[in-house]
Parts: sequence; C-alpha cells; structure tokens
Amino acid sequence: MRREIVGPGGLKAAFAAAFFLLIHIIQAGAQELPERIAALVERHVLEGGDEEELLRHYEELARRRPSINALSRKGLEATGVLSAFQIESLLDYRKTFGEILSEGELALVDGFNGEQARICAFFFSFESEREIAEPVEQEMWRHKTTLRGRHTFGAATPAITARYTLEAGRNVSAGLTADSDAGELAKDHPVPDFLSGYVAVRGGGAVKKVIIGDYVIRAGQGLACWKAFSLKAFGTPSAIIKQPRGAMPYSSSAESGYFRGAAATMSKGEMQLTLFASRHPVDARIAGDTAYTSIVTDGYHRTEAELAKRHSMHEYAAGAALAGEKGRLRYGVTALAYRYDKSDGRTVKDYNRYQQYYGWWSNISADCYLFWRNTRIFGEAAVDAGGSPALLAGALWSPGYSFEASLLGRFYSRSYIATHAGAWSSLSSCSNQRGATLSIRWLPGRNWEAAANIQYSYYPWSRYGIDGSSAAWKYRIGITRTFGKHLEASAQISGNPAPSWRASLSWGESGRTCLKLRYAGNPSGSGAVAEGIFPLSRKLRLTAGISCHSTSGWDSRIYLYRSGLPQSFSVATLYGKGAGAYLVVKYAPVRWAEIWLRISEKEASVYLTWSF
Repeated sequence: MRREIVGPGGLKAAFAAAFFLLIHIIQAGAQELPERIAALVERHVLEGGDEEELLRHYEELARRRPSINALSRKGLEATGVLSAFQIESLLDYRKTFGEILSEGELALVDGFNGEQARICAFFFSFESEREIAEPVEQEMWRHKTTLRGRHTFGAATPAITARYTLEAGRNVSAGLTADSDAGELAKDHPVPDFLSGYVAVRGGGAVKKVIIGDYVIRAGQGLACWKAFSLKAFGTPSAIIKQPRGAMPYSSSAESGYFRGAAATMSKGEMQLTLFASRHPVDARIAGDTAYTSIVTDGYHRTEAELAKRHSMHEYAAGAALAGEKGRLRYGVTALAYRYDKSDGRTVKDYNRYQQYYGWWSNISADCYLFWRNTRIFGEAAVDAGGSPALLAGALWSPGYSFEASLLGRFYSRSYIATHAGAWSSLSSCSNQRGATLSIRWLPGRNWEAAANIQYSYYPWSRYGIDGSSAAWKYRIGITRTFGKHLEASAQISGNPAPSWRASLSWGESGRTCLKLRYAGNPSGSGAVAEGIFPLSRKLRLTAGISCHSTSGWDSRIYLYRSGLPQSFSVATLYGKGAGAYLVVKYAPVRWAEIWLRISEKEASVYLTWSF
C-alpha cells in the first residue's frame, strides 16, 4: 500500500526530475475512475496487491476507449470490465442486431442496465467498424508526462516519480520512468535512484512487436512466468482466469518484477510466439563476493547498508511463450531458463529446504482455455528442472446475468521452484500447498448485489513460522444495495480466520455533490472516515474528510481509504487511538491545466498536470 504525496519541498525535486529527463511536458487531464472500478482497486490493495499497474491499466483503457463493436471475445476479456455472461450476451447481440450505436442501446442488451452502460461508456466508444476502418489523420508525435511526489512533514527529502511516454505514429512508442523513495535524493546525488525505460515497435508482417528495454511477460495462468499485475484471488469470479498477453512494456515505479533486455512477438495465423532474453539487476545481501544470502525487493537505498545491497548481483533469463487458438480452444506452452551470477548462500531451514537451487534453473508449462457459451474451463500444468510438478485447474460458470461462480483448485509440490511464477497462491511462492478457491457473485434483485469468496489452503510441509503441516481458511462475504440513482450502501465481513468487517454509505453521483461514510473494524478496534465531495464550479472542486480510530495496537490495525491525488490510492494504516482530517482541492484555471492540492494532519501534497 502506498501513499502518493508531494510536499512543498517535493516540488523542487519533481521539477528537478523533469529537467533531468530533458523532456517537453504534455499531460492529459487526470481520469477519475467510476466508483465500482475504484472499489475493485481498493479491494485489490487490501488483499496485498500492487495498485499502480492496475490503476494504469484502467486509466489507459479509459484513455484509448476502444470500440465495443470491434473488440473480439479475447479483447473484451482482457479489459477486466465485463463478466463472462455480459461478454457472451454482447457478442450474441452484435451477431443478431448489428453494432451497438449508443450507451442507451447498450443498456437494453441482456445483462446490462443504465449504471453498467455508463461504466462501459467510460471505457469504450461506440464507433462502427466502418468508422474505424476509415483513414484518419494521425498525430505524428504524442507526448505524455506524469510528475508525482510523496513527502511527509519532518522527512529529510521527498519521494519523486517522473514518467514520460512518447508515441510516434501508430507503430512506435517509448517510455522512461525515474523514481526515488523518500530519503534517497541528496545534494551530492540528485539523480533518481531507479531508472527504467523501453522502446516498442509494432509491425504489420510476421513480426508483430519488438520491445527493447524493460518489459513484463504474461503467459498461461502464471505457473511458469507471470511478471505483471493480476487481480487477487478474492476479486470477482471472472477475475480468477488470467488473460495472457505475451510481452508488454514495463512502466511501473516498482524496482522489481520485470525483465530487462529484449522481447519479440511473431505470429502466423492463430498462433503467436514470444521470445525474450534478459539481464536484470537484483538487490541482494552478499556474503563475500560470490554468494547471496537473501534477495531484497523493497527498493530502498537510503543508508549505507541498503546501498550495499543495490544491484549487487544480476539475473540472466531467456524463454519462449507460444499461444494459439483453434475454435473454442486456446492453448499455450511456456518455457524459460534463468540463473543468478552469484551462488546460493542462503541458510537452509525447514521452510526453505526445498526452495534452493544452484546455477541454471528452468520451468516449462502447458495451459489450455476452453469456452462454450457461458462456461469457461481452464488449467495449467508445469514442471521445473528438478522434475517437481505444479498444477491448477478451474471453471467459470455464468448461466445468466444475475449469477456467476468460479472454482479454482491447485496442487503445488513442496519442491516446485518457479522464481517468475505469478499463479494463484496463498504463499509468496507456488509451492507447498493444495487448496481451492470458490467465488460467487449473485444479483437477487435489480438493486441488490451479493458476493462470497472462500479459500482453503493445506500446507503439507513446514512453512515460514510454522513447523509441520498446517491448514488455513480465508473468507469474504459482501452485499451492496442501491436506493434509486443516488444512494448506495455496502457491508462486508471477512476473515483469515479472525473476523473483520467493513461498511460504506455513499450519496450523490459523479460530477456532483457526494457524501461518503466508510467504516472498518475487528474485535479489537475500529475506525471511520466521513468525506464530502463538493464541485463549487466547473473549475473548482473540494473534497474534505475527517477520520477517527481506536485499536488495541499494531496487531489490531485497520486500513481505511481516504481520497488522495490522481493516479494514486491513499490507504491509511491506523492503530492505537487518534483522529485526522484532510482537504483535497482540484483547480482547473484553464482547459489545459489542473492543480491538485492535498493537506492532511501529517502531509501536504500537490499534483500538477497540463496539456497543449
């Protein structure tokens, strides 16, 4: 969880980063995601996920707004906006009645109502395929820059993030990200601590895409290689299926979780092959000069001890991901090999005894995805260089708009080692567990929505902090009720297994005055946030909030979302007793510029954006 802050001292650092990048600043106006999508991102954060890439996914989708009439089934699934039933209903409608020409017409399609049509209109256009096919004047150069900072009162130096992307025509794009955490910038070292960049070229022949620089790979269901964000297991039932996309440019400020090198995607007919190679710097504690004792992923380089771990070794990796489609069946094969340039010097314990490897290591997997009307069946089987297996399989069923359910089962052996895996797992690795996850979404009435998730995990061998076999349950039950067009209430109880609960109440609608109340609690404490959003004019909007909390200590901490700056989620970690207040001001003096200011009991922040 991250708090995106820019303080008074952070402005100079932010502009210094812009000067360092030597770029011309053009920034589109900040997008504000629909409340339902924002709630999905918030739940993803509370489950321990990284919100940055997920936010950028939805914001980029809203910027591009692809035509809902032109996207295929695969393209609609990749957006993460529609359920399985909605996708099939949409495809049937297009086949029977032709293209959907307006938001009002979409609201009449089975599986949609006015609210969902409004959400779709935020992410999709209603252009016809004829309009898309007609040649349009294409901007030769398109620039986009984001400047963001984080500063806490009393901190030595702020954190800054600068991101720049360039599109040259339709086929060439490039990006550069510079980031420094709080305390990393200094007068004698003004260069950002983390630099990441890429150049991507799209082709029209057999070679569809080439990426040089930093990139991620999304292959299969993640048992062999998945270096990108994914919705957590407690998302919607549809989110349980991963949507592989091969190689994609990397533009996050996270300092781990990507490859650095080159990737190329080639296609022939319905088959697509992605080849990639990487030499990636890794933070690690080094013993002597030849062995590492642990790998560090927090990205902090503020003290001499932290700086000693910075890029102290490298990882070499190479692989291939094949994906194909035949009728209702999609299939894929993924293979990769990797090694560190230092030997494994970790202390052997019961919990990590079977996760040690030396020299080169590899994984290979095969996955499949079968869809028939409103049912999807998927799975992946993998094996590592030592012969240890891992398997997952599941199904998604959506017989109608009002009901959707998914079930995922997994079997990961204790010695399956996959450094770059990202499949569903209740541990930090895809090993030492057997379990199942059930997710249900039900709409018993037009104004009601209920959701339930339950996850069971059995660990046959020791894991960190627990000797011997063990088991764990995790659950979440939530319900949402809307009253007319302006009032919505929701409640949720979850546990792991200790219970906690959340509730929210909102009145108003997007673009107008809105009042919100959020509450979170557990047996040892609780907290609440009251917030009001007040558009005073077309140029000025205020958001004001107060919060209070009382818990017995850190072990009973609660998390509460408080409105922050664009492109960031502010989830406060609260423990002990206290109260707070915050004010967010958005001012747009002219059409092409916005100024955001946020003041709270601990921080002051500002966010600037302009376009021309």
